[in-house]
Amino acid sequence: LGIFLNYLFLYLAALGTSPTIMGLTLTMATISEIPVFLYSQRLLARWSAPFLLALSMVFTVIRAFAYAGMTDPWQVLLISLLHGPTFALMWVAGVAYAAEIAPPGLGATAQGVFSGVVMGLGSALGAFSGGILYDAFGPKSVFYFAGFAALAATVIFVFVNRSTFGKQLQPAEGP
Repeated sequence: LGIFLNYLFLYLAALGTSPTIMGLTLTMATISEIPVFLYSQRLLARWSAPFLLALSMVFTVIRAFAYAGMTDPWQVLLISLLHGPTFALMWVAGVAYAAEIAPPGLGATAQGVFSGVVMGLGSALGAFSGGILYDAFGPKSVFYFAGFAALAATVIFVFVNRSTFGKQLQPAEGP
């Protein structure tokens, strides 16, 4: 996500995108967060936090490859609607999971560490790696890299949590 935040508008400028579309991109992204945050309690009640994290990672893969494959600048408006299922869902699930796995009395600390890793370390790594790729291979490469990196992370995350997901996908037993 650090790559999206740091390089999307440079990529859009390279595509010749108008400032109006760039502004609307942020509007669409923000609007897409509302339903996720609004229904976050219901989502967490229905699915586990790790499952929702994996789902957000899948949407991140789709979003990255969609950005890389854009053929016209206006397409960014539709792709930006994936911001809710990527960022907002990741945030809801990550905060819940951090509190869930934290030792007693350290829930807020775990959430702070989660926030620092995502917004600090993650953003820094996205900016650094994205800059190298942008300079060396051009703007599309940044989003292809993000897509492949997110895909690899998703596969690893799902593999590590496979027992949790296996239980999650079992049909509920009836009365």
